[in-house]
Amino acid sequence: MPAIPPGLNQWFTPAVIVAVVGLLINQLVNQLSRRIDELSKRIDDLREDNNKQNENLRSDVKDGFNKLEAKVDRLIESRLPTSPRQ
Repeated sequence: MPAIPPGLNQWFTPAVIVAVVGLLINQLVNQLSRRIDELSKRIDDLREDNNKQNENLRSDVKDGFNKLEAKVDRLIESRLPTSPRQ
């Protein structure tokens, strides 16, 4: 088994190991936080787009029903007698 150089032993103290692990965890947390922020912004953008599309769809459906209602009215009026029966 190879021997550890004498000067290297002083760098492997528990405090140094904990500090290095702490720095690595801190970096991971920062990266995850940035990614979560990006995803949250993307979700907000998608939600806004979805709301706009829903409003457009509601408007289109309302217009379609209004046109259908007008056609049904004209159809009923065309089937009604023009003069009263005696």
